[in-house]
Amino acid sequence: MTGNYVWAERNGKPGRLVPDREVTIALHDRGFWYGDGVFETVRVWGGTLPLLPRHLQRLEAALAALGFPALSVDWKQRSQAVVQANQVSMGYLRLAVSRGEGPRGFLPPADPQWLLLIEAGDWAPAVDYGREGMRAALASWRVAPNSPLAHLKSLSGLDKVLAKQEATRLGVDEVLFVNTDGHLTEGASSSLFLVRGGRLCTPALDCGLLPGIARAVVLDLAGLSPQPFETRLTPEAILEADEAFLCNALAGVIPLVEFAGQPIGGRSGPGPVTLALRRQFEQVMAGRIY
Repeated sequence: MTGNYVWAERNGKPGRLVPDREVTIALHDRGFWYGDGVFETVRVWGGTLPLLPRHLQRLEAALAALGFPALSVDWKQRSQAVVQANQVSMGYLRLAVSRGEGPRGFLPPADPQWLLLIEAGDWAPAVDYGREGMRAALASWRVAPNSPLAHLKSLSGLDKVLAKQEATRLGVDEVLFVNTDGHLTEGASSSLFLVRGGRLCTPALDCGLLPGIARAVVLDLAGLSPQPFETRLTPEAILEADEAFLCNALAGVIPLVEFAGQPIGGRSGPGPVTLALRRQFEQVMAGRIY
């Protein structure tokens, strides 16, 4: 049975693998009360973690941005131990770091008693989006491009929770955010790309979006052909595109075939550039590229 063992570690104490039912979080843990911490979700592919270095780079940058002290943690060793203990072949690994216990109040303690948890389990998409594609609509609220949380994968993900609830109400698979300047940013759990005239484009980071891991891989792959570009895009650009797709670290490249009830590019399914990048992304995961 998979998904039963978790790596649990607190500042100043040795970490270890424990059964998930034995994991406890202190009553005054700041991650619980304030969402004071960050997390990463990493794809497990064939029992390996091909994108783990990219995730760790983003995780450590986020911890530094939040003022955490440098954590002397062998992330790779701990992550691999969790994957192996749970016998995960195709699935996910999730790392979470909370600032840990502290006194009441928003100001963090000078000496945080951080808590690290790593868990893993099997995962497979419920729908074959590579064949069917996703449908999307705009979220009903706008996001601030200069928010300090825009670039952090924080434990406080209530905006994403609300977005997924809205997607369900609208009968779509994903909602896309627009910032207060009217420019597209990202999806609730995905990055957005458009194909226009054979060239790839995606919202620029300064529009207010997470520097996605899959986004970075796609930009690397697309750089092998006509140079992709990061720019400012309005919602109208989606329906004017030849193709569109979303991506995230778990599902890879996901065709976007419908936006606001309208087909994209006059086609009923994924386009050729999208499908080619989807195949290349899977080759990256399998270790056949890079």
